[in-house]
Amino acid sequence: MLDMLKTSMRLGLEPIIDGGARGLVWMIGELVLAISSIVPSLAMAFALGHIGEWTQGDLVFLVGFVLTARGIAQVIGGGNILMISRKIGRGQLDHNLLQPLPLWKSLIVEGFGSLDLIVSQLLGVGCLCWGLTYVAQGSAAWWLALLANILSAAVLIICTQYLWGTLAFYAPQSAEEINTITDSAIGQLSILPLTDMMPFAKLVLSSVLPAGMIGAVPVFQLLHAHGWALYATPLFAFIFAAITLLTFRQGLVHYGKYSISRYSSFGHRR
Repeated sequence: MLDMLKTSMRLGLEPIIDGGARGLVWMIGELVLAISSIVPSLAMAFALGHIGEWTQGDLVFLVGFVLTARGIAQVIGGGNILMISRKIGRGQLDHNLLQPLPLWKSLIVEGFGSLDLIVSQLLGVGCLCWGLTYVAQGSAAWWLALLANILSAAVLIICTQYLWGTLAFYAPQSAEEINTITDSAIGQLSILPLTDMMPFAKLVLSSVLPAGMIGAVPVFQLLHAHGWALYATPLFAFIFAAITLLTFRQGLVHYGKYSISRYSSFGHRR
């Protein structure tokens, strides 16, 4: 499996190494997209000075935290692996199921090493380091909690895509691009604090669309909580991942019985 991961990483570097000017344009485009995703939050922070009880430093830390978690998710979710609804709706999941590998291993190998996004990933790490200059605490326990929360946020990003992507097993035509919507929602909402938000919106962003649990909640806990409270988000991520696994497996059972309509006479891509 290690050799396959190395091959996937080399393939991810091809747009940069062999692309020449096209690779440079790709990297610049990704940088522009990454910057545009963080400008609203940072602009509010520096224009207003604070948002509720969130200071400028807190908001910089929030943006860096989220972008770093997204970078980790993208490293193992390149291609359409994070956009799993596309693979399901287009019948491409069959390619993975036919391989002599367990499905989870096949997906990891295919998606690993999205180093073509390295510029945006480095931007996230840079923002995180910038934010840490405002909020970092000296104890080893806090740094361990920071690492655990970042990894948990990355798990939540992946699981959110797979939980919603499961809908494509049941409605491939209409749900093929649902992960485009959920990815956009997660990207835009996770870098915003939940200050003064309506209770219903907070409930949604802390459950079925856990943008708050990817950004505002773990960051707020790292800023203000102590002890085991720092690990509330990793616990939530574990439960959310278990629910996602059960839901996705059930979707696979349905897929095994009915497949999709792509190759039928009424298939939307025929």
